[in-house]
Amino acid sequence: APAFDYPPPDAADPLLDYGIRARPLLAQWLPPKPYAVLLSATSRDDKLWADTNWLALAADLHAHGIAAVLPGGSAAERERAARLAAARRWASRKRISSSIRCPPGAASIAGAAIVIGVDTGLTHLAAALGRPVIAIFAGSEPGLTGVLAATPAINLGGRGAPPGAAEVWWAARHMLG
Repeated sequence: APAFDYPPPDAADPLLDYGIRARPLLAQWLPPKPYAVLLSATSRDDKLWADTNWLALAADLHAHGIAAVLPGGSAAERERAARLAAARRWASRKRISSSIRCPPGAASIAGAAIVIGVDTGLTHLAAALGRPVIAIFAGSEPGLTGVLAATPAINLGGRGAPPGAAEVWWAARHMLG
């Protein structure tokens, strides 16, 4: 907005609608109970969140009846998702393309009770789809690239100061009610 000299939209504005819709995916690999999509992959290593944080968050979600779905697009992303899922048998790993043109990716996100992800395009897609979103920042600033949505969306952390798992879980617990 500042680059084009107009005021940024108010994230709480109920008219903030990106016009993107997707029907929730019906797939056998999806958990039958509410699930959270955990977007652990991003374009730069400095934007990643530590595996120990993802595992602690997934454990908290599981303890509250919410399964974790860990997508991965590239080989490295699939390896990370597989490593995290293998550490916890109750996590589900499924490849979801990082392309917005891929209906299963948007559809998987559209059915999530909550989406928690690092600074990546799919986290922004989740906000645009109207899902409750927590965006985790470690290598970038949320003031520049944070999620904006009319639905619940929280940006946590910042360049060189990622939030801890407890802070993210606290926000998720309050968002889920």
